[in-house]
Amino acid sequence: PPRLMRVGVIHNLRQGGAHRRLAQQLAHLQAEVVEVCPSTATPIRGDAIVVELRQAAPRVPRGLRVPLRYLDLLLVLSAWRAVARRVRGLAVDVVYANPCRFLQAPAALLEDLPPSLYFCDEPRRFDTERGENPATRPLYAPIYAVARRADRRAVARASTVVTNSSFSATEIRRAYQ
Repeated sequence: PPRLMRVGVIHNLRQGGAHRRLAQQLAHLQAEVVEVCPSTATPIRGDAIVVELRQAAPRVPRGLRVPLRYLDLLLVLSAWRAVARRVRGLAVDVVYANPCRFLQAPAALLEDLPPSLYFCDEPRRFDTERGENPATRPLYAPIYAVARRADRRAVARASTVVTNSSFSATEIRRAYQ
């Protein structure tokens, strides 16, 4: 029998609509699937490879969070590098990338990976909804800028970007040019 395509699935999704969408897609995929995700995700498969990501800011009082958010961004980017290393070591034919709950596009796409298809449910919401709190904007502006840049670069590095509707495609084109 012919060899099945080996697909490396990466994501940082928790339970919800995008997680259900991915679970359904994987259930119908005629391929050998290997799932790799950070520990902040809810794995889809029981044999998922989980890369540790432990953030500091959510566990401390609000007033102490600002400097730790900078550390957390570095930890997220580092976890995605570790995901990319694991995927490269699995000798997959293609990477099926799904959203990161912290950055939007998974930063593993910034690394050297096999051809990748990024399923973008929507553009980075934070940027399109102007979610910044005016009182904390100056404190977090550098974090927002780095996260936005990582997201845009990751989308640009994907071999193909797909979504679920023409409306979403229009919004994604508008956000990412």
